[in-house]
Amino acid sequence: WFKGDARVYNHNLAKLSLWLATSAFRTSKQRAEKKGGTDYNVRSFMEQAGFTELRSDDYDKTPSMYTISTVMGHQTVSDGDEPFELIAVGVCGQGYMDEWECNLSVGTGENPEGCYSAAHLVYDRVFGYISENHLEGKIKIWISGFSRAAAVSNITASLLSDADDFSQENVFAYTFATPMTVRDAEPEPYRNIFNICGKMDPVPKVPFVDWGYSRYGITYYTPTMETDSDFWEKREKADEIYKDITGISYWANADMNNQLRILMECLLTICPDVETYADSLQRYLISLWEKHDVISIMSSLLEMSKDPLLINDDN
Repeated sequence: WFKGDARVYNHNLAKLSLWLATSAFRTSKQRAEKKGGTDYNVRSFMEQAGFTELRSDDYDKTPSMYTISTVMGHQTVSDGDEPFELIAVGVCGQGYMDEWECNLSVGTGENPEGCYSAAHLVYDRVFGYISENHLEGKIKIWISGFSRAAAVSNITASLLSDADDFSQENVFAYTFATPMTVRDAEPEPYRNIFNICGKMDPVPKVPFVDWGYSRYGITYYTPTMETDSDFWEKREKADEIYKDITGISYWANADMNNQLRILMECLLTICPDVETYADSLQRYLISLWEKHDVISIMSSLLEMSKDPLLINDDN
């Protein structure tokens, strides 16, 4: 799967990438104590997949707005062809705690500032990993993430694809439930970055298209009951696998998705452009995440009500 061109979509590799992304979720404190660390699942996945010299970053830290947890490993791939080093990068996409705060930090730059900062950390770690393990010759990268980690992986893959040491054909990137990552209606066409999203999932809709955002790479969508007439037929196949993995039936909450869409429409009415959000709302939302006791929430709401950009006759 990794001997070919990363610009060719491989559905088997997409499924394997989903396992890399979900194994990178931070495990619960209780499970971590039993298994030996919050990175236990992804380290176990990589070891079973033949990766060695595992390096873990930030899993042992108390999550904050400025941390991004990753595990990297490598293996030599040859099998008669020109050998190369394959580096796998699993990015933590759940169990964020205060890492989630990064999603609220958008700013007005080309990329959302929170995810862009995290992506640069991962980018630097890749080159640090290459140096500390004395890897030479041809090197390929495989990176995957879910949700916030998908946005970070998406941006990191674009940076790696542009680096002199790599190219699009050698950076394999598969991301899931990917938020918007670049303020450009027609960004640089990275044919090696594949984003798989739910059509009605609210997470991939932010930051908003109305604010001028899109994402790097090619996006594929999974079926939804709101848009696909054959959804229930397809759901039966998914349900078999979902039950086998989780023990419960595959579920979708159209009502909750609709409520979240209404909430987002309200947000767009209040902040029709990213500048209004960055100047008037971003700091309040970050503050509410940090201090969400009743008194702090009421104090913030009262302060917000005095801002004529946020609360006026039109909205």
